[in-house]
Formats: sequence, structure tokens, C-alpha cells
Amino acid sequence: MRHPSSYSWPIRYLLSLLVFLGSFIWRLLNLLRRYYWRYFKQPLLVGIPVVSVGNLAFGGRGKTPFVIALTNHLIAQQCRVLVVSRGYKRKSKSVCLVNAQTPVEISGDEPLLIAQKTNAMVVVGSNRYLAIKYALSQLEHPPDVILLDDAFSHLTLYRDINVVLLNRSDLKLTAWRRECLSSLKDAQIGLSFDDTSCVLANLRLGNGFASFRLERILLGAFQLKTGRFLPLSYLVQRSCVLMTALGSPDMLIKALKINSMQVLRTWLFQDHEPFAPCSVADMLEFCAQQSCLLILITTKDVVKIDSTSALWNCPFVYVLEESVALSSEFIKHFHALLNPLLHSSITLT
Repeated sequence: MRHPSSYSWPIRYLLSLLVFLGSFIWRLLNLLRRYYWRYFKQPLLVGIPVVSVGNLAFGGRGKTPFVIALTNHLIAQQCRVLVVSRGYKRKSKSVCLVNAQTPVEISGDEPLLIAQKTNAMVVVGSNRYLAIKYALSQLEHPPDVILLDDAFSHLTLYRDINVVLLNRSDLKLTAWRRECLSSLKDAQIGLSFDDTSCVLANLRLGNGFASFRLERILLGAFQLKTGRFLPLSYLVQRSCVLMTALGSPDMLIKALKINSMQVLRTWLFQDHEPFAPCSVADMLEFCAQQSCLLILITTKDVVKIDSTSALWNCPFVYVLEESVALSSEFIKHFHALLNPLLHSSITLT
């Protein structure tokens, strides 16, 4: 399926209008649902500290890279972490534990990427409560912390800490949001990759809400065919094309341009969608006509590439490696929230 940004402006305008009307109705329903869960329904408890990571908007805001960074930080602090995901758009419907070798059809792309990039336990299931119960029954040692991926709107489970990722556009009246801004009153931490944290600081949200800025760092890229790593300095000033299926590809394109990379053309797909073979062939034909051209994809895309794809044998395909830097201010605040909830034998420093 084509990414909306690839259509002509009249079609994009119509799509934007339809999405806005749909998101307005969705926001209203979620507002009523939050009211119901806040005053008439009790969320389920699991007896382990639960941290939810989510967003207000439809589409990506960098949740998965942040979950990976936070998970690795907690593991470095000697915490056992269980990451729980719905496994959006996976073909299997059963609850399962995910490791680095799990087929993407069973796990979904984001849970598989998290399992590959961390040493955490990962479980997927449409019912997160049942997924947690299943994981606890299978694991030899219970986790110290449970991370819910993309779960700010999931109100069935009790969350000790709600972390919300957003950007400046999410605060606009016409934003494509799944939640109203008032839902931020249920969050403790707001994070952004732009200056949204400064705007949030001026909102009187209460509940001890604090906002921080994240930094997205491009490390370089590794060759898909051989695994050879190229540092970022090698990519600077190089001409490239980008093929990716991300919720917000604009964030990545901006990061490439900031690092002086010349993006000649983009092939964009809907979030979680695999690359269409005809688009791959079109892209490879375009690149064959260029000289000194790099083909860039992301780690999230790699897990979805079919083993028979021509991309595996192309020496010009490189996978971007990036990380999220957690600020010392965020870490200090997060530790202050989580430490009282942890077992007495664990203290985050």
C-alpha cells in the first residue's frame, strides 16, 4: 500500500480531511472510555510494576527505538524486563514468547526488533493481561518491570507509570490524534524529539507531569548482504534513496538531511507493511541508472524482507543503525518514579 505522502496534493487533502474526521470521532470515543475506566471500572493488577509507553497520535513517534533504549537501560541496572506488545499486523493470533529467531509472521515486526536489540523477555498477544499471565507461567524468574509497548490507550491494565511520546504537531487542533489532549492528565512523563517538551512545560497538567527531550542518533549503516558496518562519517555527502515502512518517515528523512545526506528519492510504505516486489524492482532499476548511490532501509524493515527478495543480493543496500539517547534529567526523574515500586533488593542509580 502506498504511503499517503506519495499521492498528489488534492488526494492528500481529501485523505487528510477523512482522517481528521475519523480521528475526531475516535478521540471522542476514547474520551468517554477514559471517563468510564476512571470512575466506574477498576483496571486489572498484575502485582509487578507496569510502565506503559504510548502516544497521542496515529502513526509513529519513535516508540520502538525508545522502548529499546529504555529496556537496555533497565537491563544495565540489573532489572529483569518483560516487554508486552500486541504484535500489530502479525498473522498469528496466539500468545507467544518472542526471541531473535521468531518468524516475523508470528511475532510482528516491532516485537521481533525489540527482541533482537535487547536481552529482554518479549511476549505478544492481543489481550495484554492474558499475555502477561502466559509469560509469567513460562518464565523461570518473574520480571522486575513490565513494559507495555504502544499501550497508552489500553486501559484494561493498571499502569504505574505512563510515558507518552509526541511532537509539536500533536498539539494542534487538526492533529490526527487517537486521544484528546486532556488524556495527558493520566500520564506522568511526556517525551519528544523536538521542542515539544518546552510547550508541555507550560501546560498545567497536574499529576506531577514532567516533559523531556529525546535525541535521535544516527550511528551509521551496515551492508545488508555482508553485514559490514559503515560509520556515519562514510555516509555524509553521499547520494542515497530511502525505502521504508515507518509511521513517521519525515522524522528519519529530516535526520538524514541534518547529517548532510542527499536523499534523491523515497519509496514509502504504510507502517508495518512489507515491501512490494514491484516497488523493489522499480527502485533497483532507478538505482542502476545512478552512480555511487546507496539504498537505505531501516532495522524495522529488515525483519520483514522476504528471504527471496532481490535486496539481499544487492551490494548497495544498507541498513541504518540508530539509537535514542536518554537524557540524565529523564533518567533521574524516571528512577524517582520507579524505585519505590521495585523490590527492595533493586535500586536504580
